[in-house]
Amino acid sequence: MGVELTVDFSEPLPIFALGSVAMLPHAVVPLHIFEPRYRQMVRDCLDAAGDRGLLHARAIALSSCHGSPKRLRDVSCVGKLVQVQPMGDGRFNVVLHGVTRARMIEAESPEGDRLYHQAMFEPIRPEDPGVAHGVRRELHGALADPSLRRFHIVDQVLGIMANHEIPAQAAIDVTGDALVHGDEDRYALLAAGDSRSQGTIIWEHVQHMRGLARAADRQSHGSWPRGASWN
Repeated sequence: MGVELTVDFSEPLPIFALGSVAMLPHAVVPLHIFEPRYRQMVRDCLDAAGDRGLLHARAIALSSCHGSPKRLRDVSCVGKLVQVQPMGDGRFNVVLHGVTRARMIEAESPEGDRLYHQAMFEPIRPEDPGVAHGVRRELHGALADPSLRRFHIVDQVLGIMANHEIPAQAAIDVTGDALVHGDEDRYALLAAGDSRSQGTIIWEHVQHMRGLARAADRQSHGSWPRGASWN
């Protein structure tokens, strides 16, 4: 997007809870809103904007749950609505753009007419951008390994890493969102408060991808049993 998205942390933010870490900062997530509590949440966020447009809508904390019974994790990704498509029956299709990491301070259960949870949050501020620049260079070098070119997503990530109009921290976050899978690893990536820790998590996944690619390269056509493949 060509505009800066900001979040007002002076008031409670509504919480959209999912069973996994669906969004990291600078990533975009499409959501189909059908539960009554989340329909109400979207309407309330839009009402806060009035006729001033989506940039003035309330931010939403996209949180994940874990454990038994399910409970909200401490760190969430706070995002802004950048697209909203109302449906005729009260549902919405929306696109949420991740803005920043935030730590929950105090949660508020549904109360009165409000059907959804909300909480006070504090932003997790990124550290010195010089560290992020170094992490970006290291990840770019690791991803440039020719063996990784069989993964189509790597070409896209390399383009982001090489585009220096994109801030280093944003490039790291988008790379992590693209390459890191598994809910626990994604939450570790979200909760990490510094780009060095984030880079370490991403690097481990890149190494795993490299191992898979090299194993596949060793399984050349000449070594396949006749009439079959290793798949």
